Amino acid sequence: MSAEAVTGAPGGGARDNDTCAAGLGAAASRGNNGAMTTSERSSSEATALVRWLLAGPVQRADGGVAGWVDARGGAAYVYPEIAGYYLQWLAWRATEGDGHGPLIRRAEATQRWLAQWASAPGPPATRVHQVAGPPDWRNDAVFCFDLAMVLRGLAAATEQRLIGSDDALVDTVYCELDRLIGADGDFDACRVHARTDGPFPTRWSTQRGAFLAKAAAGVDFAALRLPSMPARLRDAARTTFDASLDALLAAPHAETHPLLYALEGYLNWPAHPDFVRRLPDAIACFDALVARCDALGRVPESTLDAGPARLDIVAQAMRVALLLDHHGGTTRHRACVQRLATTLRHAVTSEGAVPFVHEAAPLQRNAWATMFASQALAWMGHGATAIASVAREPLLV
Repeated sequence: MSAEAVTGAPGGGARDNDTCAAGLGAAASRGNNGAMTTSERSSSEATALVRWLLAGPVQRADGGVAGWVDARGGAAYVYPEIAGYYLQWLAWRATEGDGHGPLIRRAEATQRWLAQWASAPGPPATRVHQVAGPPDWRNDAVFCFDLAMVLRGLAAATEQRLIGSDDALVDTVYCELDRLIGADGDFDACRVHARTDGPFPTRWSTQRGAFLAKAAAGVDFAALRLPSMPARLRDAARTTFDASLDALLAAPHAETHPLLYALEGYLNWPAHPDFVRRLPDAIACFDALVARCDALGRVPESTLDAGPARLDIVAQAMRVALLLDHHGGTTRHRACVQRLATTLRHAVTSEGAVPFVHEAAPLQRNAWATMFASQALAWMGHGATAIASVAREPLLV
């Protein structure tokens, strides 16, 4: 596959920049003293992030989407999970009022790449490497989370009329998800189909756990919007969702990233019959994370180790705080949100990207961190009515 970036294709970069800026509104107005408010600064940064995601090198010439790019716009690999994220993000931008033309071109290119990925011989690849390298253990398995993100993205983009449903692609994802249903009816985290070098790694992503709440919520979301989902898949999504939220309380992830995935899954299904009952537990879980953040002065990578200063988890935490405060009818996390927003704003590169790790060298301009951050900063600038609308169906990337 081509490693050339889509600076102007599909669709043309400069023209899409203008459309995107118009969709987010004109330059932020100023307060009485001429200074930008926190919300205005967040809106300004969100505009820059959207421009980079639409006109920068994240989407490649063949429609694939990179997880991160280097200073020259090069990408080591593209992969389906981030393609699903990108479709979800494009659908969200449509709900925010961006012009459909640039969004459609990118969504259609992403779906075409996914169709090629799904129709390749053998099990679908977890990562599609752009340059030769050693074997990647992730390609020895098919992951439930990745498939769910693809399906959710296709559903969201279809609902927003950015793409027409590709039934063959959807059916392939259905079949792969069906193979991941365990004997108890819940989804397994992954299905190992080959092993090239030693035992398969034991990680949070390779085992059942609370993080699968986001995958399960995504499958149920898709069931209402895509044709002919087998009842067996929707049943598996519902039981997996319940089991995952039970795990959030009984055995929460030590790692912050999947812990926040679990809370995102919960927040992505506000119509669930147990949503209100589970709200106090979700808030308590998040409060425990906030206490760790306060003690360390930043968002830690896990309860065991502060780890690198990752920015994807900063944006995740900010989104979760905003939505939990809305559902809880409180502003208890306002100070936390403001600190997180400051961290994100200070980390944005001159191109408008959010790095994976703040001030790392070499710098990875990270696609999913930028998508997460663009949502977080945009929502921070929303008023109460707008955030209420978001919370009803948040389209959390």
